Amino acid sequence: MKSQTKSEVAAPALQARSALGTARDASPRVVVADAAFQVVEEPFLKIASLRLSRRADRDAALRASPFELPQTPNRWIGDADRSIAHFEPNAWLLFGESHDVPAAGEGPWLVTDLSSRLASFRLRGARAAPVLASATAVSPGTQAFVRTLFAEAAPVLIQRLAESDYRVLIDVSFAEYLAGWLADAGRLHGQDPLSEPSAK
Repeated sequence: MKSQTKSEVAAPALQARSALGTARDASPRVVVADAAFQVVEEPFLKIASLRLSRRADRDAALRASPFELPQTPNRWIGDADRSIAHFEPNAWLLFGESHDVPAAGEGPWLVTDLSSRLASFRLRGARAAPVLASATAVSPGTQAFVRTLFAEAAPVLIQRLAESDYRVLIDVSFAEYLAGWLADAGRLHGQDPLSEPSAK
């Protein structure tokens, strides 16, 4: 029987993983769990940037858009599963799988898939706002979407989804840093973050 050479042996398929190492078919990583403060990773959240080209007629492009775009800066519309945020004068972020995003190079829109560039975390509970306030210089209001510096270390985008429900987006290179910071904040605010069981 002929043996297979190394080149003939199929390489195992690489499994997609989130910024915190979560496999696509695994449960999201829980960073902090308590009745008053919860932090959960949102792995594989679909995120796209929709930006008007510099030469585009803004009013005409907005009228021809396949979906409603919020016109108030730093605001968003929709819900937690599918939303659109206005984060720059001529740019929006689209969250969720069901948006009919124009193809790259189609019409006046410049479309960029940011799903693999941004890590997303959900912060919930009565202590979520105080924790965010201790790390940022903003206090997002209802339907707010703001850009700020987190703990004087990394830029973040914060989307207030409900009264005690926030989505925090950060560059994937800072994902572990943010998870660690929030876990420490859970301790400082009287909560017990989840930890991996120690080996015996």
